Formats: sequence, C-alpha cells, structure tokens
Amino acid sequence: LYWEAADFEGVRFSRTEWPGRGTPKPRDGPFFCGCCKGVVDTFKFRVDNMQSTLRMCLDPGSSHFRDEVEDFVCLSPWMCIEYRLRQFHRYVVQRHHGAFTEDAVIGTAMRVSRGEVDAEVAGVKVTEWTQHD
Repeated sequence: LYWEAADFEGVRFSRTEWPGRGTPKPRDGPFFCGCCKGVVDTFKFRVDNMQSTLRMCLDPGSSHFRDEVEDFVCLSPWMCIEYRLRQFHRYVVQRHHGAFTEDAVIGTAMRVSRGEVDAEVAGVKVTEWTQHD
C-alpha cells in the first residue's frame, strides 16, 4: 500500500501528545490523547483507511489473517510501516483481545515508532526517513 499526504510530504506520526480539551491539537499527523491515551485524528494522512485495508486481510470466516497474505507494508515518502501479520496477530490477541481497532493497528505502529513497544514483539516495524531536498 502506498500513500502520501495531499501536500506530497508523506505520512508521519505526531511526536506530540495532546494534553486535551482547550488546547490546540498537533497538526502534523495522528497523535495520542494525553487524557484517554487513545489515538486521535486518524483521518490525517488517511491512516484510518490504512487500518481498514489491513482489516480486509482478515479471513472472513475467522479472526486470523488470510493464509495467502504474509505481510502488509505501507510506504510513504516519510516512512515505511511493515506488519508481519502472524506475529502482529499474536500481539493483538494478547494485548488488544483480538480486536483490530485503530488503537491496535495505528496505535501499535505509533508506539513502535516512539520506542514504547518492541517491534519484534508486536510484529510491526516502522522505518522513518528524513525529508530529502
């Protein structure tokens, strides 16, 4: 899956945690709410569509990923997110009760990017690049 922002700068996660109501939200991508710790503004860079697309790789008759799909890779000019689906499935079952929610899919990638979750354990690798002129 390849996607980029409307300004062609590419997808990236905010490094800022939003303190909550009454303060300006970060403008540079999805972020975590300081109050509820949930993922906020997933519409930015259409990462909500990425999460929906990943969920379509689940076998309709079960809660497992389809056998013919090994990995799910998202590529942008700013970053690459690689989901190793078998390991990611084990992680989501253990940590998120098997629910492939925005927090499980997008939040895990954001936490791996911040170094809060081990990429090997989660089955999610995030590679970020600096912008080239």
